[in-house]
This record gives sequence, C-alpha cells and structure tokens, in this order.
Amino acid sequence: MDKTSVVGLALGVATIVVGQVLEGGHVASLIQPTAMLIVFGGTWVR
Repeated sequence: MDKTSVVGLALGVATIVVGQVLEGGHVASLIQPTAMLIVFGGTWVR
C-alpha cells in the first residue's frame, strides 16, 4: 500500500469521527455490531 492510500484512509476515518463529534454524537455510536453484520454479511455472500 502506498503512502497516499494510508493518508487517505486515515483522513477519511478522522473526518467521520470529527463530524460525529461536531454534531454532538458519541464516537461509540459509530460502532454498531448489527449494522456491521448486515454490511459484511451482504458483501461476503453473493
């Protein structure tokens, strides 16, 4: 993985977290096991 991919990934995650905090949300609310199961399950099973 090249440097720009790493920087882009880190910047994307940081932007989501900062936006969540600025809107008054909690960072922990971004981690939802049920939603993660639906997304990964739907992606993995074709």
